[in-house]
Order: sequence, then structure tokens, then C-alpha cells
Amino acid sequence: MYIHEYVQIIITFGFLAFLDLFSNDLVSIDRTCNCVYLLVQQRQRDIELRESSNGERQRLIFFKHFNALN
Repeated sequence: MYIHEYVQIIITFGFLAFLDLFSNDLVSIDRTCNCVYLLVQQRQRDIELRESSNGERQRLIFFKHFNALN
């Protein structure tokens, strides 16, 4: 995949497309760093949500089987 395809995906998910990775301009570098930081934050939230959902699913499965035995 080429960089412009990644940028298009980022835009699709609502992030700003400040990914000028080869810029010497401090403002562009700042925007790029902020965008990458937001992506990392979102990834962390996604992982936490997945872990929470998996835990809840396991509890529901346990209670379903526990109630079936009683």
C-alpha cells in the first residue's frame, strides 16, 4: 500500500490528514506527530474496548452455562 492510500484511510476514519513525513516545516511536523499520537490513542481505546467486551462475553457464557445446570 502506498502512503496516499494510508492517508485516505485515515481521512475516512475522521482523522486529519497531516502526514507529511518528509517535511522540514515545524508546523507540519507538529501536525504529523499529533495525528500519529491520536491514532495510537485510538488504537489503545480499541484494545481496551475489545478486552472489556471479551471479558463481558466470557461472563455471559459462564452464567448461561451455570444457569443451565440449575
